Amino acid sequence: MDSPSRAHLRRHLVVFVDDDRETLEALRRLLRETLYRFWTTQDAHEALRWVGANDVSLVVSDQRMPVMSGTRLLNEVYRRSPATGRVLLTAYPQEKEISRALGEVVQGVIAKPWDGWSLKRTILALLRWREEREGSSDEENGLERS
Repeated sequence: MDSPSRAHLRRHLVVFVDDDRETLEALRRLLRETLYRFWTTQDAHEALRWVGANDVSLVVSDQRMPVMSGTRLLNEVYRRSPATGRVLLTAYPQEKEISRALGEVVQGVIAKPWDGWSLKRTILALLRWREEREGSSDEENGLERS
């Protein structure tokens, strides 16, 4: 299967965290016709509550936020929900903190300003990765996927 099926995409939840309201509005406009569900917030602590209370497939976070950096947030997401994908959306992709986190806690970096097509493609690739991981976990446990 080249991409997650439409039914599987509908069950995914992607959370976007950015302290800039305009960035979140731009993301809402860009992604309004996607099949997966998404939530946006300016509050990193709210995002962590959502991760704790829901099956969040992916968290996309700004790096430079006043209360908590994106790498710190994504580290906490990983600690609470290792299966949740983690991506930074940042205007400063060359920061040392990001370089250190890449591959360990951070699975991808999208530079601001972003290219809409690339951002959508990255999100779909990570949702597909999650689908494949869930499928291999089911197979290891002797379960079949529907």
